[in-house]
Amino acid sequence: MIHRPLSSPSLPFDYRIRSDPPPPKSIAYIKRTIDRVGQTLLTDPTIVAGLNESPLLMASRVCLRIAIFDPDLWQTSTASLLCSYLSRILLRSSRMNFRQQLFLAALLTLPGAHSAPIVVNAKVKHDGSMPHCTKTAIVHEELSRANKDQFLQSVIELKLGLYETACFRLAQSNVSSTSLLYTVGLSAVEQHYPITQHYQFAVPLITSSCKCDCSGGDDHCNPDEYNYNNCKSSQSSLCYRSYHPNQASVGCPLGETSELCCDISFTPYKDWRFSAVKIEEPQTFAIFNYRAYDWNNGDWQIVEEDEIRMRLDGGKQSADLSKETGINIKVLGTAHTNKLPSGMYFMRDGEDELRFDVQVNPLHGSRLDELGWFRLGSDGEYKVQNDNLQMNNLHSVKVMNCKEQKYNSSFNIVQQFVTPAGDNEKESFKENFNLGSIVSYSKPWIANLRVETRDETRNVIVSHRESNSIDVTLSVKSDESLQFVHNSSAVADFSGSIVLDSKSNRFLNLTLSDASGILHGSCYVSDGKEVNEFSFSVYVSSVGLSDASTIVPLPSNIDSNRYICLKADDSDKDEICHLLDFNSEPLPMDLSKVDWQQATGHCPGCNEITLSSLLHFLDPRNPKNDRNALHLIACNCVVKEADIDVFGELTESVFRQSTSINNSHSLAIMAVDLLELGVGEQLVLFGAYSYLLFSLLPTTTAIAAESATLAAIYLYLKRRWGYWKRLGVDGPSGNIVFGHTPEIISRGTDVVDLEWTKKYGKIFGTYMLAKPTLVVSDFDFLRHVLVKDFAHFTNRRKLPGTQRWDETDALVNKGLTAIDDQHWKDVRSTITPAFTTGKIKHMTSFLDDSLATLDDIISEHIESGKPIPVKDVLGCFALDVIAKSAFGMDIDAQRDKHSPFVKHATEIFSIKLTNYRIALGLMFPQLMRSLQNVFKFQLIFPEGDRFYKSALRAIIAEREKQKKPKLDFLQLLLNATKLEKSDPVEADKELVHDKAVGGKTLKLDEYDLMAQCFTFIVAGYETTSTTLQFALYLLTVHPEIQDKCYEEIASVVDETSQLTYDRLQQLTYLEKVISESLRIYTPSQRTERECNSAIDINGISIEKGVIICVPIWAIHHDPEIYPEPDKFDPERFSPENKASRDPLAYMPFGHGPRNCIGMRFAQLEMKMALAYLLHRFKFIPCAETESMPLKVRAGFSTMPAKPIFLSAVKR
Repeated sequence: MIHRPLSSPSLPFDYRIRSDPPPPKSIAYIKRTIDRVGQTLLTDPTIVAGLNESPLLMASRVCLRIAIFDPDLWQTSTASLLCSYLSRILLRSSRMNFRQQLFLAALLTLPGAHSAPIVVNAKVKHDGSMPHCTKTAIVHEELSRANKDQFLQSVIELKLGLYETACFRLAQSNVSSTSLLYTVGLSAVEQHYPITQHYQFAVPLITSSCKCDCSGGDDHCNPDEYNYNNCKSSQSSLCYRSYHPNQASVGCPLGETSELCCDISFTPYKDWRFSAVKIEEPQTFAIFNYRAYDWNNGDWQIVEEDEIRMRLDGGKQSADLSKETGINIKVLGTAHTNKLPSGMYFMRDGEDELRFDVQVNPLHGSRLDELGWFRLGSDGEYKVQNDNLQMNNLHSVKVMNCKEQKYNSSFNIVQQFVTPAGDNEKESFKENFNLGSIVSYSKPWIANLRVETRDETRNVIVSHRESNSIDVTLSVKSDESLQFVHNSSAVADFSGSIVLDSKSNRFLNLTLSDASGILHGSCYVSDGKEVNEFSFSVYVSSVGLSDASTIVPLPSNIDSNRYICLKADDSDKDEICHLLDFNSEPLPMDLSKVDWQQATGHCPGCNEITLSSLLHFLDPRNPKNDRNALHLIACNCVVKEADIDVFGELTESVFRQSTSINNSHSLAIMAVDLLELGVGEQLVLFGAYSYLLFSLLPTTTAIAAESATLAAIYLYLKRRWGYWKRLGVDGPSGNIVFGHTPEIISRGTDVVDLEWTKKYGKIFGTYMLAKPTLVVSDFDFLRHVLVKDFAHFTNRRKLPGTQRWDETDALVNKGLTAIDDQHWKDVRSTITPAFTTGKIKHMTSFLDDSLATLDDIISEHIESGKPIPVKDVLGCFALDVIAKSAFGMDIDAQRDKHSPFVKHATEIFSIKLTNYRIALGLMFPQLMRSLQNVFKFQLIFPEGDRFYKSALRAIIAEREKQKKPKLDFLQLLLNATKLEKSDPVEADKELVHDKAVGGKTLKLDEYDLMAQCFTFIVAGYETTSTTLQFALYLLTVHPEIQDKCYEEIASVVDETSQLTYDRLQQLTYLEKVISESLRIYTPSQRTERECNSAIDINGISIEKGVIICVPIWAIHHDPEIYPEPDKFDPERFSPENKASRDPLAYMPFGHGPRNCIGMRFAQLEMKMALAYLLHRFKFIPCAETESMPLKVRAGFSTMPAKPIFLSAVKR
């Protein structure tokens, strides 16, 4: 193989490609030939007539005469060779006219010429342009023969950059190459990004209209009509209503609070419509242009051409360029550094430019501060995601003067909407939106970009402007070799500038004149060229172009004007230098600000108080009302004339009679509270009381007594529901009877905790039924509750309906998670040795058989082609492990789905808060306790309680008979209870609770033993199986992370070795994955502590009985702690990132002395199960697999709203 330089690029298409001519025989032979040429010159009159021409032109005439009149001399190789060279030199002369060029070209076409024809002003049949043959880097050359009967194979390995073209000919040994010229060019590098989400949206123009009404008047503004309701909408617009209570009292009689009711209208701004798309990881393709040229009739003609598309990220690819010649191309896949990150992008309809650099809601997202929340539905109508739930959060208003209907209005979103500029400027608008940046403008490496959203395509296709060099192998299966050629490089001049754009892309923007090939550049501080700060090379792909543009990325030290010098490759000319200016664009600044706008409402009849307003005015949640409210309303407010007399008489009568008996009724209500009666019990008691009043007293007296009772209840409720306000703690308003319980049950703790924490801060007050509950995510406050002042917060809240007066016969009440005070301390200290590192390490042997069965079950699903019901499979596996490690029993839960162990374990967690048994326990706690005590039944989980008592009693009895019992959890408990005190050597030094609780060991009775075993079953079954299913789901929808886990596991465990405890400790990345899964889908969304004695923490007085709630889900999804909290990123738990966070920022197993005692066993089980499964299988989505984000069921524990199904393939 020979690289042969082509001639100067002054002739645009000068492909002088040929093998070397045969050398002359001798110097004497050349001299004799020149003599004969000279004699012809002197004797021929035509030649003599042209003596006034240049010597070269005259010599060419001599050659032409020799070729015509002296064939014998012309046939000598030396004569024809000399004439050819003379003619070629003249063809390059700028003094030659077209006629003279044709004259010399005719000479070269005569028989006997030894060189291939020269192209003069050639035009290619395909596109009028010939590629520039690149001087490619040859990496490897090989010529091989398999055996004597097979063909030779010539193999060339080279590197080919974007827009570069390799040109070659085929030649046999010792024979001149053919006239065919072959070219292979890398014409494009494309990335195809799959679109996984697509919807259309608009930027909304928001207008609002409100009316103000003072409390106590007619219901012109009431929550039933305005809170979470719609007003009239059309196809092109939406209308929602919002309700804003507890507004300023300005303009209201007696200073009572006012309330605002608003209609909020949304229309597409300027009828613009946008398309949002979510793209994922791309596939990269290289596009090669193959052509074969032949010289025919004075022109280069394309005789063969093809376009080959080959994948770059799929290993080595191969394709035949020409079946006739056997030319083959192979490409080695390579990773490309330039690519668009996965995520949401958008484009305006009618434009071809994709945009980014601004947050866009995913398909199921509904954030009001991101684009895409005002969305076009499939029915052609616009919608707002989670519409009614968001309206009160969207719209903020504050009353300036209710009587005059004056108020200020604003919207609680930073951008992505439009509002009228003022109350009287209906045609003027304030634009509060950001359409981001155009991707192709912000990414210099993008040549062009197109979006295809049709169902048949669904891709974003990006063509690159720059690319890594690609390893290309060319081979030909013949005895011919590849001879590569290249054009010389050239540049006439250049201009340009140094740019630092608004996205901090720093690059050199060059315009090159008459340039082709490889150009080498240097960057100098001054024209003295003392220091070369940066060297680069650019490539111009085609010859014959007057101007070409290119972009060169620059390092950050290029921060001012610089001297840039360019020089053509293989050129002996001096480099061209120019001083280029440095241009810097500032970073974009988002100065959008949402201002309050003054507005005037219209509400005829508002602020008039009538008799029908009485009950509304007596709302006890309003702290400004008092015992004299009725009298003040009657005397001072505007009341319709028809109601004045009746209203006044009723008011005076009620308060005359209530004065004497009000105290007794208050005592009665407080007595009800002291007895801790439930809401249902209080209602029944009040109904019985009313019945007695009307049965025993005259009607008038009964009405007076009933009214006084209502007044007393009102005062009591006002005080009870004002507990947090009196302490200066903010919080949401709740139901007057049930507090915040209905909202928490219906919406879920995950939703309300996030929403309320964002709105009211890290500490806010709520009410669970009548129980004041302080929700705290402030770490300093929590450190006092969970660690420093743990003695004041030892116990957890009791689940209503689970307790009886005689608690000795209830497993759920005797477990470690339910017992209180000293009893808990003693039991915890006693069973702690069962969870030391050495004991847990020994339990790994119980996992092997269960994992083998799990392997068989998943393999059966793969063979049958059925999706894997992840929770069912992993739940039975977890129960199998618990039975073996806790009791040494093989219950075969994975095969026997009807096992009572499986049935009753799943029954516990299938009970919902809306279950009638739970409802009875909540509404009638004292009644249910009494009934349970009298009739000896368990309200919650009765059948399971009976089964586990019977089973555990039999297991314990059998174990005590064994002489050599198995070393499992039950035996460790039995051994621990026989010790007079815990062995300090056995105690796990890593757990700090022993010192904190100050407990002592004791011999556990039968119920204690059964209760701890029962707790181990319940806690281990649900937590482990739920976490495993979420972890497998996250790894399935993030295959790159699953692959990384597999690589780590494969590096530690080979096909023959087992997963031992020590090997598991080396799987640090898998440990990060488990931690991140527990963060995103934490099993328990809340944990609680009950205050057992009054204490003051950070200025807040906590009374006995107050519940402190730790919103674990809200902490784990706090964007201030975990940016992009819904993103699955195991690196959050790298040692560096963990060290930068407060330890309380991660609490899947609780924190402090009352954390989960089985935490490390659960982590070991999850780690071993995941390592085994990922080593044996690759999990992939199936048709039933839901996309991210996965919806969870409303409740206190985290469960998927729908069952998770996955598929798998064996590795």
